[in-house]
Amino acid sequence: MKSMTGFGRYASEYNGKKIHVEISSINSRYLNIVYSFSQELKFLQEDVNNLLKKEISRGKVSYNLFFSNSDTPIINRTINKDVLKNYINELRLIKDEFNIVSDLNISDLIQLPDIFLTNADELNNKDFVQEVLSCTKGALQNLIEMQTKEGEFIKNSFKNILNNIEKENISIIKLQKENVSEHFDKLRSRVTKLLINKKIEQKSLEQEIVLLADKLDISEENERLSSHIQQFNDYLDYNENVGKRLTFLLQEMLREITTIGNKVNSSEISQKVVELKNQLEILREQCQNIQ
Repeated sequence: MKSMTGFGRYASEYNGKKIHVEISSINSRYLNIVYSFSQELKFLQEDVNNLLKKEISRGKVSYNLFFSNSDTPIINRTINKDVLKNYINELRLIKDEFNIVSDLNISDLIQLPDIFLTNADELNNKDFVQEVLSCTKGALQNLIEMQTKEGEFIKNSFKNILNNIEKENISIIKLQKENVSEHFDKLRSRVTKLLINKKIEQKSLEQEIVLLADKLDISEENERLSSHIQQFNDYLDYNENVGKRLTFLLQEMLREITTIGNKVNSSEISQKVVELKNQLEILREQCQNIQ
C-alpha cells in the first residue's frame, strides 16, 4: 500500500552536462501529471508519461527536468535573422497601410513563432532520451520508496482504528442483548396490564412481539460490519493500489453503523455509534491519500 504523497530526485550526466529530475506527488482523486521543462524538449513527454503511469495510478504529480554544471545551456538558442527580418518588414508594411502609430518592441518580436533556432533536433536521439528516462526511473524509485514508507505508517494507523471499531461492535452486540431483554420486560408488563383489562387479542400480541423483535434485531448489521472490517484489513496487506476499494468499504461500513443507530433505542449504544462514525471519518480522510 502506497501513499499518494511523496518526493524523489535523481541526477546523471550527459555530454558533460548534469541532468536533474525531481518528481513530487500530492493527493488527488485522479492522476494528473504536470511537466516543467523547456518547450524544445517536448519530444520527451510521451516516453516519460508512459514511465510514470506504470508506477503511479492516482495523485497530482509534478515532473521537473533541468540541467546544471555546464558553461553552455543544453538548449542553445540563436535568433533566426531571416525570419526576424521578414517579420519586421511585414509589420512595417502593415503599419504604413493602416496608419498604425507604434514602435516595434524587441520583447514582442521574440515571442513570435520560429524566431529562434535551437539544437533541440540534436538532442532528439536515442542516447539522450535513454539518459533522461534512466534519470527519471531513479527519481521515480525514490518517490515510490517515500510513498511506501508513508503508506506503511498509514496502514498501521488504519489497523489500530479498525481494531477499536471491531471492539466497539462486539460491545454493541452485548449491550443490545441487554437492551432487547429490557424491552421485552416492558412489553410483558404492558401485556399483563392489557390482560387485566381484557383489551388484547392473541393475534395482536403476536404481531407486536414480532414487530418489536424485528425492530431490535441488529445481528445482520453487526455481522456485515465485522465482514467489512476483515476485508478492509485484508486489503491493507495487498501489494497493489487499493485506495478506491478502501473508500467503497468505508461507505458500506457507514451504512451498517447508521442502520444500527436507527434501530436501537439505547443512549449508550447511540453514543458508541457516534464514536464509530468519528472513527470512520478519520479513516475516510486518510484514504484520500492512498493510491
